Amino acid sequence: MSSLTTPASPTPVWFKSEDMARKKRTSATTTTRSHGAFPYRLFLPFVVCVAASLVYVAPQEVPKLSMAVSFIGLGLSLFGDYYLIWPDETFLEGLVSFVVAESFYITSHGFKKVSWRSGVLVYSLCLFSLTVVYNFLPTPIHKIAVTFYSFSLGTMLWRTIDRAWLRRDIPWGRRVCSAGGATALVVSDFCIGTLQFGRLVPHALAQLTILSTYYLAQLLIVLGACGRLWRA
Repeated sequence: MSSLTTPASPTPVWFKSEDMARKKRTSATTTTRSHGAFPYRLFLPFVVCVAASLVYVAPQEVPKLSMAVSFIGLGLSLFGDYYLIWPDETFLEGLVSFVVAESFYITSHGFKKVSWRSGVLVYSLCLFSLTVVYNFLPTPIHKIAVTFYSFSLGTMLWRTIDRAWLRRDIPWGRRVCSAGGATALVVSDFCIGTLQFGRLVPHALAQLTILSTYYLAQLLIVLGACGRLWRA
């Protein structure tokens, strides 16, 4: 008696497409890990920006405009917050808004007194932070954009540190608030790159850490810009 053979049912098209996509992701991951090369070329924009800042130093600080310029930066940060509500769609727009905002903060702090030692220290810390954050950024576009942004953020931190350390003509509370605000902003952004993109902690805890340090930073920056608040 001959046995009846049941024909194999065809594999659904959607299953084939998912399987092919899974194989491509696995192949790409394996290839990247096998090479093990760190993308040092992505540091090039950062290095170029640092070199340009050392050659073309910003003009002298204008104290009368310090508060107005800082509040313009605060308003631009609001646009950045708006764009980052949808980080998957408008991440780059948000980053550009924050870069422009920080350029206003840098202008308000000025380059009247400069310590190159503190600048080297700050930019070295920025480079180290980038080597950590790069591991969690999803695309090359994100990595390049964050490289430019880190230069802007590092310059802002550098100017606030110099202002706090060297500008003894400014009330100490105002100087400390500016430096503390810039430091808190660096911490907040570092947490975005590690805790949020890297998913090292639960989402709720990451958001709490990021937002608390961010709004503390903006508060301290504004307090540091309000000259009348610190007048005797």
